[in-house]
Amino acid sequence: MVGSSLRLTRPVFEAMRAVATLHGEDSLRRAAGLLSDGHPGLVPVLDGGRICGVVTEASLARAMAEGFDADAPVRVAAQTFRSVPPYASGAEVLRTLVESGEPALVVLDDAGSLLGVVSASDLLGWGWRPPTPPVVGGMATPVGVYLTAGSVRAGAPGWALALTGAVLFLLYVSATLVATWLHGLFGAVGWMQQAVAALGPTVLFLLGLRLLPIAGIHGAEHKVVHAIERGEELVPSVVARMPRVHPRCGTNVAVGATLFLGIATSRAIPDESLRLIVAAVVTMLFWRRIGEVLQRCVTTREPNRKQLEGAIQAGRQLLENYRWSRIAAPGLWLRLRNSGLFHVMAGSLAAYGLLVAFAWLAGWPILL
Repeated sequence: MVGSSLRLTRPVFEAMRAVATLHGEDSLRRAAGLLSDGHPGLVPVLDGGRICGVVTEASLARAMAEGFDADAPVRVAAQTFRSVPPYASGAEVLRTLVESGEPALVVLDDAGSLLGVVSASDLLGWGWRPPTPPVVGGMATPVGVYLTAGSVRAGAPGWALALTGAVLFLLYVSATLVATWLHGLFGAVGWMQQAVAALGPTVLFLLGLRLLPIAGIHGAEHKVVHAIERGEELVPSVVARMPRVHPRCGTNVAVGATLFLGIATSRAIPDESLRLIVAAVVTMLFWRRIGEVLQRCVTTREPNRKQLEGAIQAGRQLLENYRWSRIAAPGLWLRLRNSGLFHVMAGSLAAYGLLVAFAWLAGWPILL
């Protein structure tokens, strides 16, 4: 009794089930097969990717009584439906089921996207489970881990993302200034001067990144993202043994862009078409391998206890926010807005503006 009461206070997102769907041109035979195959009393009918009706045992019987045979289009049996949002509580869903007399309800998010179907047996049964985002994005900031599931976000606030952009920008400026100083020291050695000029800023930037605490936070972020995407419990003993390297890390993207642009703009291969082909092939073959090495050796390191616990807290917050999300299937704009990239860019631009203003006030003859 207590367990059922607790379930009814949770969002229906945790109890709904995924179902197969029909299109208007599908046959009544296929609809009958799905209904007899364990579906919760109804099958959604889609038109242009949006739900336009449902087929139930009752609507199928009416279509048969009207003389339609098994090969008739399923649209002749489609009827109107009742829907609930994913954040509706189990108690609200149960009340709607009783009042409407429907065998099941369709679950739609606020954008009208079909998420699943819920019936009374789902509310009472063992199907309650925390929904897990299919893909989780994240970012390490100086104050902790930021996570997003596209529709919702958790962890570090927006100003921390902006601070990340500012820190990375200032770190690269510092690396460039130190590389310039070293370039002057090795002025008499031609090959060393060229090496410092070409690689110095990047090498010093990566070295600085490795030494900053953000590398440990980055490692904690990867571990908690792996745990969420694998459906693991977010407890220290489990999260700590998750991999520190993630295939979707921005390090891989940066390596890919650097490889392609470096080869594509190089004069080592005179023919431009051949140069672009070589750039594309080399990038496809090595961008992820090199990126994984950089993640393991430079951009991440094993997090300490505090960093790991902070990442776990952000992960738990993300899952809770995801359960009550109003948009479960976010579009591109919402994903971009919650990615944190705009905040990081704003922080970098702000740091650039402040540095230029300071240089101007100090009368430094430097070009930024």
